[in-house]
Amino acid sequence: MRVHRLPLTEEEITDVDGIRVTTVVRTTCDLLRTLPCRAAVIAADSVFARGMADLRQVSEALATGPRRARTGTARQALALADPSSGSPAESSARLEMHDAGLHPESQAEVVTAQGRRRRVDFLFREQGLAVEIEGFAWHGSRAAHQEDTIRFNELTSSPQIRQLLRFTRDDVLYRPRLFIRTVQGSLSHLDRSWPG
Repeated sequence: MRVHRLPLTEEEITDVDGIRVTTVVRTTCDLLRTLPCRAAVIAADSVFARGMADLRQVSEALATGPRRARTGTARQALALADPSSGSPAESSARLEMHDAGLHPESQAEVVTAQGRRRRVDFLFREQGLAVEIEGFAWHGSRAAHQEDTIRFNELTSSPQIRQLLRFTRDDVLYRPRLFIRTVQGSLSHLDRSWPG
């Protein structure tokens, strides 16, 4: 265990079930300052996705609070955060792609051939490549699995999607180089085969 002794103001303290703890904003700032960049971004994404705080609040706290060590590092990590991230696996996938120089749209909306609006985890719109990160917890029931199958088929019929890649959480976390090579290979193929 590592103990970080930093001064707290009364505004940075709250009460949860009779226990005094730091606020979500202060805790997020501390995580951004102390965790390795990737872990800090994933933690911030999770806070934002759950609506516990927003990017503006954390950015302001970093900018206006007392000068503390590693605030520059925290700002760099915060710049990589994405409030639309759907899961830690999606955050990891986005960061892997970012490190490889790939910058798709996150939670991009497309219209299916049936006219329904659907979201894909990542979309390289120009090439028409969609990337989905599949978490096993998402398919907690037959109904959820059935809905995801229908959604997958609708996405592949979208005129905005020429190819759809699906990866598991384990692909992203334990086989990141293969994940990136697969995305890069598909982008290269789609660039060469694009009729325009």
